[in-house]
Amino acid sequence: MACSSTRPHRKWFYLGGEFRAASGERTSDPGHADFPADAWFQYSADVSWHLSEAYQAMCDSGEHGDFTLFNLSSLSTALPYEVWRGRRVEVRNPNAPPQLQGQSVVGGFRADFWDRVEGNSQLLPVSVARWVGLAMARVVGGFYQIRPEHVAVLAQLTAHLEDATGQVQPPTDYPRKRIVMMVEFPPGWTEQAAAVQGTAEGSVDVQVLGGLAGNALLGPVRLPLPLRAESIWERLHDVGVFDKLLDGDLELPKTGEVPLALGRDSVVLTLVRVEIGLLAVLDEATAQALIDCGAVQDSPPGLLGSGHCLSLSNTSHHSMSGGGFGKSDARHHVMLTGDGRILVKYWGDGDYMERNGEYNASCNFQIAEGTFTVEGPAQLSLQWSAWAEAVGRTQEMFARAMPGPWEAKVVDEVRKPHIMVPTNRGVLDLNSLCAAWATEKPDRVNIEASSQRSRTSIRMPNLNEEVLHALGFNPQHLPFWMDGD
Repeated sequence: MACSSTRPHRKWFYLGGEFRAASGERTSDPGHADFPADAWFQYSADVSWHLSEAYQAMCDSGEHGDFTLFNLSSLSTALPYEVWRGRRVEVRNPNAPPQLQGQSVVGGFRADFWDRVEGNSQLLPVSVARWVGLAMARVVGGFYQIRPEHVAVLAQLTAHLEDATGQVQPPTDYPRKRIVMMVEFPPGWTEQAAAVQGTAEGSVDVQVLGGLAGNALLGPVRLPLPLRAESIWERLHDVGVFDKLLDGDLELPKTGEVPLALGRDSVVLTLVRVEIGLLAVLDEATAQALIDCGAVQDSPPGLLGSGHCLSLSNTSHHSMSGGGFGKSDARHHVMLTGDGRILVKYWGDGDYMERNGEYNASCNFQIAEGTFTVEGPAQLSLQWSAWAEAVGRTQEMFARAMPGPWEAKVVDEVRKPHIMVPTNRGVLDLNSLCAAWATEKPDRVNIEASSQRSRTSIRMPNLNEEVLHALGFNPQHLPFWMDGD
């Protein structure tokens, strides 16, 4: 096996979020729709290492066709997915969806998707967009993430798409899958080495423009190489913590070396001021923590026009023993928009075995929405407009409880969804919430209870616009409730 220092350096990402298909249904397939760069999620270092090892082994063996790279459930994180490298299939079925007619697909996704994102840096994760744009890295496609129980469903979909007779029927269920992308760098690549490679000894002219008229906010000023982001930011006045510096369409970091193409002797940057009135009430340390953990996002479909949003999710686990034994898991997700809306969803799941052998399992899904007003520094007064839940219970041994129909809950001055988001007399303290939900916590010694920031949301079951309308919710918020696994 080749030494790792002689292999390409690889980073792995999957595309999150959901999109609207031509039929109106929600799907993980973006088709030709654009999406924000932060829709990409990078796999953990552990998962990425296993994927890179499996991909290298596949390359060394000359394997072609559909190939399982790695089963993520074998790791300590026990994610219920497999990552596949798929084969290209020509869509020849006359009954295939119109947008796929005459196209090539991989795993049901258009095969030209990966070429499209490589050619548009705005569709790439910020951490790799610059390097791909400078041809220091390349996008490798043809990968997808799928639940193991849906592999057969995808196989039926593939058989349907490539059947020229039109007799093979599509599956009745849609396979749960997501696009995966690998970005490959040269052997021995590091960001520091790449930055040095792209610069030279000496200095470079730097100018910063801003405003509608493109007024000069800085320079040109001669700065030494290697160029550091701090040397630019510290020369700018009245900049906010969320403001961005762009080199073309690529965002510069707040700190560290700024990579430049070889021979480049001048840089013209654009300052983009990002106004997020909601987050302006936070202290700078908390605001920076939110940026670092990706909680500051563009508003999702259904909330477009509301500016940026604050999106935080938390997962907790409890083990119970005494008269019997059992466990409970819960996940909370709150979204606060720049125009004063709050959306919260909650999932709880638990089971318990009594000493006498009696078994009980339950699940609880809740959604709530409303508005907020800023009452003081990081203090938000919440006004709830709708609240609903779907509950399921079972006593079947080791069976998983399934949710029943959604039912509206009364919300007034006394009855409020306190379990979903921590408040004190109807007031949400943002600094406290962010400290609890937006920071990584070390592993606890107490294995009976844990709480940590979650990087994914939870999909609310059995919802559509009609159900939301009947429950008194805004149907335009459906994408938020349906986002997640």
